[in-house]
Amino acid sequence: MCGREMLTKLTAGAVKLDGGGGGGIPALAGCEAAGMLAGLSDEATAMALYRYAGNQGLEHVLFYAAYRRIVDLAGRDKWSIPVGEEMLRKLTKCALFELLGTGICPRCHGTGQVIADVDGVRKCCTCPSCQGIGRRRLLDGQVAAVIHRSERQYRETWKPRYQLITRDLGLWSSDLECDLDKVLRVSMKNSC
Repeated sequence: MCGREMLTKLTAGAVKLDGGGGGGIPALAGCEAAGMLAGLSDEATAMALYRYAGNQGLEHVLFYAAYRRIVDLAGRDKWSIPVGEEMLRKLTKCALFELLGTGICPRCHGTGQVIADVDGVRKCCTCPSCQGIGRRRLLDGQVAAVIHRSERQYRETWKPRYQLITRDLGLWSSDLECDLDKVLRVSMKNSC
């Protein structure tokens, strides 16, 4: 099956308006979904299929893509990682749990952005609760337990690194949401 055929399955059961009597719920056509995903990175495409098409088989694809990205970050920033430990794999699992989880951030309602009063001016800012990923964050103690570190060690050394990881991987989600929003606006404009 080619990529386009696979991507059109995103909306296989959607109700379409055919111009006949009655009505219905406007939906993305398969070609629109395929077009939206065509310009995304492999990671963002896998995330879309995982989230919206329920393709749980892509979890391992996302894991290895995220792991490679985290290894790149660790190398770039010269992180000291104890030999023989699975530290980066454990951090990858935690970050993907946050990124792919179903728990929506209660502060920003999943948008990753909040309105804040900055010097008397209301501005859109990154949500401080979820750091812009729109999902509930794991507590420091939870991540520390997964990587087998004390909370103090985690906060001093690993928390800034973990925040960098979740921000970086969160870009896949942000790119996906922005592209989906653009396609939906165009689709709705064309159907009116």
